[in-house]
Amino acid sequence: MATLDRPLILLLDSLDQVNTNHRAHNLAWLPHSLPQHVHVIITTLPNAYDILPTLKKLIERRENFFEVVSLGSNLCVDIVKRHLEDRKRSLTDEQLKIVHKTFGTCTIPLYTALVSKEVDRWASYDQPDPIASTCEGIICNLFQRVEAYYGAILVKHFFSYISASKCGLSCAELEDVLSLDDVVLNDVFQHWVPPTRRIPPLLLLRLKDEMSNYIVEREANGVSVIYWYHNKFLQVCKRRYLSNVTFSRYIHTLLAHFYLGTWSGEKPKP
Repeated sequence: MATLDRPLILLLDSLDQVNTNHRAHNLAWLPHSLPQHVHVIITTLPNAYDILPTLKKLIERRENFFEVVSLGSNLCVDIVKRHLEDRKRSLTDEQLKIVHKTFGTCTIPLYTALVSKEVDRWASYDQPDPIASTCEGIICNLFQRVEAYYGAILVKHFFSYISASKCGLSCAELEDVLSLDDVVLNDVFQHWVPPTRRIPPLLLLRLKDEMSNYIVEREANGVSVIYWYHNKFLQVCKRRYLSNVTFSRYIHTLLAHFYLGTWSGEKPKP
């Protein structure tokens, strides 16, 4: 039970990213009144799905609405420092200069979070290059780094299947659909012939763990699925990979065959 000393605070972040099924953005599910000592904090983009106008109709007190503006460079640097302190880490003076310079152009919350995760990778002896000045730039650099380590083809297809799906894929679905993808299998097994021609589960677990800061597990149709934790990753992935019409058609066609069960059961894939 919520009390004065221990109130219950519910945070519903990025309401604009809620699945549009069942008219969720109409907010009919949102209670008009709350029990004592219970509070709800909701965040949303201001121009998405008329969510903000709908909220203003439901909540008359205008003092309950706050616009999240740029944080300011000093606050962004403090957030990065606190993130590192929580992990018992710190930056050298030269690295700290790079961080200060980074926040000279962009100080929005998402960018600050991405920079925090980026500098968390630095060792004390590193002399890192300047950090990209936009969220898109940091995400593209992340994708490029993961491609270099795990293989461009596997990463490209792994990210594209997640992005092309309606609301995400389960770990089992990702393993199955990648095991149907001859382009991926030919690349993974180019130096050896496996006893069973399926994507190695351990390889997917390692890739999933590598991206653990940027993907989330959520429920969709009663199944736990993997999806991007922020819509900006989806946008970058679509531009980076799925903007190629031929490749996009390939990904969507293979997904369709997977869900239709074209190669399921005893019917082998040619």
